[in-house]
Amino acid sequence: MLVDKNPLKESRFAVTETSMSSFGISGEWSRSRAYVGLPDYVLQHGFTEKGEERTRRGIWKFFSSNPRRVPNFVLEETVLYESLAVYRPNNAKGDVSVLRASENPFSEDEFKSDVAKLTRAYIERPLFLGYPSSMTHGVGGLLTGMVGGGLAGLGIVGVIDTFVDVEHTAYAWSYLWSMLGGVVAFYGFSAVSELLNGLSNRNEYYLNESAANVIRSEETHARTVQLQRDLYTTLRGEGSNMSPQEFLGRFEQLPNKLINKSMDYRASGNNLADDPSFPALLQIVGLLPD
Repeated sequence: MLVDKNPLKESRFAVTETSMSSFGISGEWSRSRAYVGLPDYVLQHGFTEKGEERTRRGIWKFFSSNPRRVPNFVLEETVLYESLAVYRPNNAKGDVSVLRASENPFSEDEFKSDVAKLTRAYIERPLFLGYPSSMTHGVGGLLTGMVGGGLAGLGIVGVIDTFVDVEHTAYAWSYLWSMLGGVVAFYGFSAVSELLNGLSNRNEYYLNESAANVIRSEETHARTVQLQRDLYTTLRGEGSNMSPQEFLGRFEQLPNKLINKSMDYRASGNNLADDPSFPALLQIVGLLPD
């Protein structure tokens, strides 16, 4: 995950969304939803379409951009390398968005290879047990699941037997079903672990809502920094000796409603000199305590 390297000296862009490093085992895949309008959104914000690839049950569309330069305060910028893949199943239900965002260059082939792994392990996995057999660990995994599940089943029935007379047949059936449940659970955990370890860099992958939020947060940060720079430059031009650290401390205290109003005005292509909220922001930031 991208981190804020120096928060005391600058307002630096950082990705705060949950990456693949903690994704999957916690069940976030089933809870997360893709942002349906993401392809149109990225095409309007510097991405270009890079072709498509059909799979057994759907189609992937790929998008990439030139290095994306997100400005920071006071100076400099964060350079991001990003590729996006959007999956549409043949039944048109259950779109999946996969974004890789990195401060280091990576190849298109590497990204597509990782997307193919996600396809096999999650999106188009075989129906048997819900997990692909290539993700299991053979006899060792089978025995681990059987023993663990069987012991859990005996423990559960043992508790019930203290209150109700349970027949030996019930013990047997409980043991068998628990063994099966243990195998499925072990295979599931094994599949997730195998996938995460197989990605080129799982800390740089974001899925569905997280993918959309990363891309949209870049624009929000850029708009915020532009306003910060304009305010700070004006203050310095008027003779203020306020340091960048002092300014950022005061900026955080400004009313969000006024900040958003100013950024929306600027995003609409209006003349910045006519921004009606700017004078009020300038006056407030000059009066706030450090």
